[in-house]
Amino acid sequence: MLIQLCYASRANFQPTAAGSGVEPTVARILQASRRNNSRVGLGGVLYYRDSCFFQVLEGPEREIQALLIKLRQDDRHTDLKVLSTGRITEREFDKWSMKYTHLDETVNAWLQSKGIKTFDPLAFDAPLAHEFSGVLRSSSEAPEPQGQTGTVPSAQGRSLQRVCLTLVVTLAALAAALWYVFS
Repeated sequence: MLIQLCYASRANFQPTAAGSGVEPTVARILQASRRNNSRVGLGGVLYYRDSCFFQVLEGPEREIQALLIKLRQDDRHTDLKVLSTGRITEREFDKWSMKYTHLDETVNAWLQSKGIKTFDPLAFDAPLAHEFSGVLRSSSEAPEPQGQTGTVPSAQGRSLQRVCLTLVVTLAALAAALWYVFS
């Protein structure tokens, strides 16, 4: 039996600036989720903003319940509140082991349309959580490639790519100089 569980919680860590990428602790959570979820048939979406998590999990009931136990023990967040849970016949997030998206403008517009001043998913009731889940579902993040756990683009990753490229160019120039000197 498939179920969908939606929960919210508060981050228990100080967010670190990530430039245009994903907050580093959230990036590690996302990468581990993608890797682990695909192994046990889970999927869903994760949204992080204003030190709050909003997550929808979908999959076999036994796996969801086992993950919920782990989530309640995870010291990276606190105040975990299950907003809704129920049986489903098909997944809403079937293309993602764990979807993650930046929707600040979209979320701001949605919050404003509901008369909500700040993002605090712990205050959501089940219907509001389901509606917000729909906002996340309709966002434009591309599905994960088949058989891959996905990667998180981050400022740190882009910086590492630039360093590697600089190193390759420097080594090529050094090799050319050595060839010129010794030939």
